[in-house]
Amino acid sequence: MDIAKQNFHGGPLHHQIVYQSALKLVTEVLQRTANFHKGVRPQLGGRMEGLALDCFLAINQALFKRQTTDKIACLEQADLQLDQLKALVQCGFELRLLGHPGTMILVEIMQEVGMQIGGMLKNYRQRLAKNMAFSTAAKSV
Repeated sequence: MDIAKQNFHGGPLHHQIVYQSALKLVTEVLQRTANFHKGVRPQLGGRMEGLALDCFLAINQALFKRQTTDKIACLEQADLQLDQLKALVQCGFELRLLGHPGTMILVEIMQEVGMQIGGMLKNYRQRLAKNMAFSTAAKSV
């Protein structure tokens, strides 16, 4: 049985999708950096792998937080780590450590994950604003 399906047994579909996309990103980054020569593998490859894993873990953490503000903070952290990963992928491409096809695959997955994070952030921010407006209206009554 797929571990991701175990973690989200009965969870909302958008949670499963962003989780699967982030997991796909980690897998691709690990596969692409495995071929880096040993002179840059510890620095650039390790940093790329670490950012992909940190992004995945921040998304995972956000999905299990109860408070909307905590979810937003985790997703903002994941978004920042994804931006940093994009910069390192560009660097790897410029240094010719990543080929064009591999870079394009990573870029597509990063765009997908970024859009999903952005959508979730928008949703949670709207929910937070609605709750704030409701609590303000309730206090004035």
